[in-house]
Amino acid sequence: MEIEKYLYDLVHEQIHYINNLDINSVEGLQEIGNQLATKTDNVAGYLSYLDDQLEIVCRRMEVMANARRLLKDRIARFEDYIQSCLELNGKPIEGNHKVFKLVTNPPSIEVVDQDKIETQYLERKEEITVKKREMLEDFKKTGEIPNGVNIVQKKRIKIGDKV
Repeated sequence: MEIEKYLYDLVHEQIHYINNLDINSVEGLQEIGNQLATKTDNVAGYLSYLDDQLEIVCRRMEVMANARRLLKDRIARFEDYIQSCLELNGKPIEGNHKVFKLVTNPPSIEVVDQDKIETQYLERKEEITVKKREMLEDFKKTGEIPNGVNIVQKKRIKIGDKV
């Protein structure tokens, strides 16, 4: 049994037979032609298989992206629920092993009107961006709220081990 040849090798062999054509090489040329036809069909079938696999993977990725969004939404709803319970209770809620606490996040910058922000806090790249970290550092040092922004300090849920 002969080892299966690569498509590339078969094409080169066929070209060699055509270039050195004589009466004795007609059978060899026919055999190469048959092998080339079979190999072409096999390669085309494999490409079709790969295209089908790619389509399946793309569909799976869409399903996984939807599942990810659903889980993130479910987490957000649970966190909102827990936060409302914590705000209503006014103190931490303790379980046997875990405790829910409402903690205050560090301050962050919410841009209200970018046109009112002083140029020292603006950075020009392809577009103008606000240097929120610098603003926040200056706010922490001076206590003065820069023009065009509000200081926002939201709350978040912290889940930790009960001590």
